Amino acid sequence: MKGSADYAVQARYLIQINRDIANMEKTVIYALFNNANREFTAWMTDISALPETIRNNMLLREINLEDYGVTDAMFNPERYKWQGNYDTGKFVDLLADNKAIVTEEEVHEKYDGLFFRKYTVKDVLYTLIDNTLMHTKDGLDMQTFLRKLLTRKENDINYYKTSGVHIYETVEEQLKRQRKAFENGKT
Repeated sequence: MKGSADYAVQARYLIQINRDIANMEKTVIYALFNNANREFTAWMTDISALPETIRNNMLLREINLEDYGVTDAMFNPERYKWQGNYDTGKFVDLLADNKAIVTEEEVHEKYDGLFFRKYTVKDVLYTLIDNTLMHTKDGLDMQTFLRKLLTRKENDINYYKTSGVHIYETVEEQLKRQRKAFENGKT
């Protein structure tokens, strides 16, 4: 009998969990837009944390994640992108579209990291100090390695620019998008 009582308790517990889930509020996020030029600025999950002065000077768009097939309560801002402005834009699920955002800065950081993984800053400085023209074997090896890395980096940049599964953003495009998001709309 004790076993059946345990099952009854578990069944009541599961029924209560299902009721709680059914009564949960919708999973929403908010897209914030510059009030003056209507450009996207940020994602927020809780607008109650925004001071009223900011809330009154921003345009907000509530997005029900369930409408886009997102059933978990966790919002990953790396997975989603707002494409366009407040009036003409849309919510984009990069994972569903099989896309990834790659910035020029990320490509540069990748290859800087590869170079400095092989040659420390101290090694480079000592080599430069020891032989300004870098005609030593270590200096020539370093130059050859750097040229190979720069070629690979250019190949990666060209790939990302032409790839159908990446959205490549140059430093200038990134800065322009960021400036535009916070302009006051006056020209």
